[in-house]
Amino acid sequence: MTAPDTDINILPFLTAKTAGIGGLIKTRPDDYIVEELPAYEFAGAGDHDY
Repeated sequence: MTAPDTDINILPFLTAKTAGIGGLIKTRPDDYIVEELPAYEFAGAGDHDY
């Protein structure tokens, strides 16, 4: 069985006959900044350390 990410390489691109527009996607570390927002306020008690 092959790895899942290699199975996609056998399919043709839908836009193979269309010229690309160029550009780069997410090339800098700044592109991967994540701001985590809590779903609720911390209670200050419980099994986890905050």
